[in-house]
This record gives sequence, structure tokens and C-alpha cells, in this order.
Amino acid sequence: MKKGDSMAVSATEVREFLTSVIIDEMSLDLKPADLVDDASLGPDGLDLESLAFVELTVALEHQYGLQIPDEELDDMAKLSFGAFVDDIVARLNETAA
Repeated sequence: MKKGDSMAVSATEVREFLTSVIIDEMSLDLKPADLVDDASLGPDGLDLESLAFVELTVALEHQYGLQIPDEELDDMAKLSFGAFVDDIVARLNETAA
């Protein structure tokens, strides 16, 4: 789904997109196998620093038109990868409804 589309988005689609951004566009020492649902986005897991997390949210905005308020970023950065995917899917499907 691209910006402006109104179809529901699947968790698989969002997971693949986020994996692509993290692996292909960020200079992080991570492999696709590292991106499991229970991996924390923070220091005890994927170790995404605040700038990397902002890059992710900007990529989501460009791909899906999803804007995440700045005041929510700190809490979202504490999620696991799977919970983050689920949150994004819920937000996208809420806006598509």
C-alpha cells in the first residue's frame, strides 16, 4: 500500500517493509534473522538509537502516509519488533477505515 491507498495493510507487508528499511537503508549491524517478534527495539535487543527510530518513522510516513506524533516515539521505542509491527498495522488500518 502506498500513500493515499485505502486498502487494509497486513502485518506481513509492514514487517517486510520495516525489515527492508532496517537492513537495507540503515547502517546497522543487523541481519533479517535478528528481527524476530520478541526482539526489543531498544538497547537490550535491536539497539535502535533514537535517530534510527526517527528514520524508521520517516520511512513509514513516506511509504504509508502515517504520521506518528513525536510525544509517542519514546513509548514506541520501548516495544518489541512484533508489537511495533502490530501497532503500525493497527494505526494504518484505522486510518484506512
